[in-house]
Amino acid sequence: MDSVDQYIGGDSHAVMHLIYTRFWNKVMRDLGLVKFNEPVKRLLTQGMVTNRVAGTNEFKAMSKSLGNGVDPDEMIKAYGADATRMFVLFAAPVENELRWSESGIEGAVRFLRRVWTMVYRWRDQLAGSAGFQPASAVDESKFSRLEACAPGRVQRCCARAAP
Repeated sequence: MDSVDQYIGGDSHAVMHLIYTRFWNKVMRDLGLVKFNEPVKRLLTQGMVTNRVAGTNEFKAMSKSLGNGVDPDEMIKAYGADATRMFVLFAAPVENELRWSESGIEGAVRFLRRVWTMVYRWRDQLAGSAGFQPASAVDESKFSRLEACAPGRVQRCCARAAP
């Protein structure tokens, strides 16, 4: 048995989870059941998803009691699961507060539409007669300026998100 590589959780939950986990880890260590001192190697606390409280200009953590929650099923029905996920994952760094905004989801929808349009437009060249061709085999000079820079943007986003 080894310690957990990384714990990811919100501030409000992480504190209690880690106190509880550390307590039991110390008990098991003292009993000789485990050999490590700390149960978690790295901690990443997520920022809160906030939304405007009705009738005010205040952004507070989403909650049923404040009535400022957003039903994910409604967002998925209106914008699709991919766009909803993309907005939540890329709207703010994971450790920062995310202010909910439907215009942000609309931006994700537009981005995904551009990606799908580009892939559909180049589907024959990408598929090739003998299977998938590597990106180097595609003549990028035929891409529009926006399409040509989109892969670099996606790669930069992925590089920032990688551990």
